[in-house]
Amino acid sequence: MKKTPVITMLLIRICLLLFSIVLTLQTDGWGQFPRDVVLLSYALYHIIVLGMYWLIMKISAGRILISVADILVTLIFIPISRGLNSPFLICLCIPVFTLHFLFGIRGLLGGIIGVVVGFLAILPAVQSVADAILNISDMLIINGIGLILFYIIPYNLLNRGVMNLDQLHSLQKEKSELDNTNHKLLALLEMAGRFQLEKGM
Repeated sequence: MKKTPVITMLLIRICLLLFSIVLTLQTDGWGQFPRDVVLLSYALYHIIVLGMYWLIMKISAGRILISVADILVTLIFIPISRGLNSPFLICLCIPVFTLHFLFGIRGLLGGIIGVVVGFLAILPAVQSVADAILNISDMLIINGIGLILFYIIPYNLLNRGVMNLDQLHSLQKEKSELDNTNHKLLALLEMAGRFQLEKGM
């Protein structure tokens, strides 16, 4: 896989994680599990992933497996981190973005379906769902801002950059082919000129 897309996906992953960490540190009333322990455990998983990221992205099956692992791990941590108001909700964008960028619209649909199915599976484990729904507006606004800043805008810019790069490579290829054709024509003209000169002599 090309180096530039991997760096871009890695940067977006890091930005979303930092955004989630900031939300976590600003969250009060964490619940039955200590906030620092949960945050450290979640960060440890991502540190391991970041350490193997270049190797994983070189393997086709590895890209899908890491996206599935991102979804499962995040869904495990959501019920123990304030449920529907969890600061880790925004991290579900990481695997969706990865699949979307790697596989296009099919990857996007697959990522969304995986997140929805997994979320429905953990919903019974989420405590105080009714209260969370009533107080979810602030978290939706915050996650919406994170979604725009770290998913929609980067994807559009990255997609446009890839298209421009492909067009540039196409133009360079056409230019190279034209240069080769010109060289061949010049060689033919030179041979024809020599032939005429020899014939005249």
